Amino acid sequence: GTFSWHTGNTNTRDWATAQSYKVTEIRGYEYGAYTEYDPEFSDSRLPYGGMLTQGSTRKSGYTLRNMLSYSHLFGIHDVSVSVGTEARRNEYKGVSTTGYGWVPEFGEMFSPVETPSYISTYGGNKPTNTNSFTQVASFFGIASYCYDNRYVFNANIRSDGSNKFGSDPKYRWLPTYSFAVKWIASNESFLENAKWINNLSFRGSYGIQGNIHESATPYLIVTVGDRDGVTGLPISKISKLPNPDLRWEKTKSWNAAVDFALFDGRVKGGFDIYRKNTSDLIMSKQVAASTGQNVLYYNAGKMVNKGFEGFVNLGLVNNRDWDWRFGFNFGRNVNEITLANRDDLSEASVVDQMLAGTLAVEGQPIGSMYAYRFAGINQDNGYPLFYAKNGQKVHRALRQDLELVHCGSIFPKLSGGFDTQVTFKKVLSLSLNFAYSTGSVSCLPKFYDSYTIDPLTNLSDEWLKCWKQAGDNTIYPAPYNSTDMKNYLATETGSVYDISEGISGHSDPYNLYNDSDIRVAKADFLKLKMVALSYSVPQNVLDFLHISSMLVRFQVTNLFTIADKKWKGLDPETNGANIPALPTYSFGINVSF
Repeated sequence: GTFSWHTGNTNTRDWATAQSYKVTEIRGYEYGAYTEYDPEFSDSRLPYGGMLTQGSTRKSGYTLRNMLSYSHLFGIHDVSVSVGTEARRNEYKGVSTTGYGWVPEFGEMFSPVETPSYISTYGGNKPTNTNSFTQVASFFGIASYCYDNRYVFNANIRSDGSNKFGSDPKYRWLPTYSFAVKWIASNESFLENAKWINNLSFRGSYGIQGNIHESATPYLIVTVGDRDGVTGLPISKISKLPNPDLRWEKTKSWNAAVDFALFDGRVKGGFDIYRKNTSDLIMSKQVAASTGQNVLYYNAGKMVNKGFEGFVNLGLVNNRDWDWRFGFNFGRNVNEITLANRDDLSEASVVDQMLAGTLAVEGQPIGSMYAYRFAGINQDNGYPLFYAKNGQKVHRALRQDLELVHCGSIFPKLSGGFDTQVTFKKVLSLSLNFAYSTGSVSCLPKFYDSYTIDPLTNLSDEWLKCWKQAGDNTIYPAPYNSTDMKNYLATETGSVYDISEGISGHSDPYNLYNDSDIRVAKADFLKLKMVALSYSVPQNVLDFLHISSMLVRFQVTNLFTIADKKWKGLDPETNGANIPALPTYSFGINVSF
């Protein structure tokens, strides 16, 4: 058996001085622009000093594993059996605190000016403690049998218990198992004359696996907060609701595959198809706010995943001077929710999941992304318009009252990569690595993600094309003044809703615009991820320098990306990115003595 124990402590210190950009944003004006006699100083959230965040974390845990194994070769029969147990525990403890008004030049003291804005923003600031632990116990058995190096049979059985599912004993343990077979056809007598086949094998497997949802818990999780001003007792807040019937997510899967190597290994590859049926899928359900939380996690869904993946490696040239290799891989996965026991599809929070492509909808694949249906720009005032469910055009509404259109999947239909390497005389080598993806969609970066235009904030050049005057034909809305609500509320009589000052619960038109179908683009891409040129110093030079090896390497990453023109040079693979992926250049020398 083996026993391993690990522990680690991390101390962090993160600061921003009064002159820093971060504190300038919080302060609202440039350092030294105003004094304590100016109203801007009194209105600031942090008029004096900077901020310092200090934290300490401790991670510890152990793994205890015991295993008994037996193996023996009986002529052409090879048998092995193993049984064992495993116990794991991981614990995390952390504390973090942030101080404001930090003045490092005066002995690192904290001297905040407690303006009304400071008190309302940071007055209740307290240290944060985070404690968590996970325990897992497992029992397992493994058996393998091989006949004449042609037919291989494997069986695995395992039972796992976790404190994530400890409330109801009947759901505490999950038995899992798998069976696999393999036929090494290249070792058959009828292929012994096929010298061009170096390896040809077929394999398949079937099994059941379990999964833990990190957000789900069988216990009531309570967070202790401030003291009550009347009773003096701590105020407790429900963090997570309990579900004593919470069970493991169970996945039954099978796969079939072929592996091959041909022509003295110059052609190698493999192809795999699979299907996975998941039951007891853990989903979220909206519950009454009177319970202390809005979401409860429970076992309510079923999902099917199926797909294929494969790879091929080719040795195109291999002679005394040149070696040229090329390889590519590919994969596709399709999923579908076959059962989703939920009746809260009209809730605003569910709309948010539909916009993000994370909602489980029966009959639809996971990753189905929806967006508000864009109705154009009001030619009179520049407001963005959207279709309500009754067909009329509105500019501001409750999210669940707007029409949603299906835009596609956030997951690709096909993805993979290909690479090539050319080597000359085993000393000079050029490598290129590409990646591709097709069949998915994604949201463009937010048109503007703040309520006010700040001169310190970058803006997209799309703002140069926004509506400026009546009659402008554009898809970009006009800017608005957040201090005067009348400037951006619609006045047209054809609005479905009676828009007036003081309205509540409605989404502002710019957030709706960010989440509309006009801001959705294909996420297909082809990118050159890496180019590398390396030179291995010849042996005669190494002998002269009295070293064993020397490698000189120059590498460039993120050289270019080809994508939909809507991205304007941005990387579709990076969510929320508002600047292109920048190339990275590196140069290195590796010397061994």
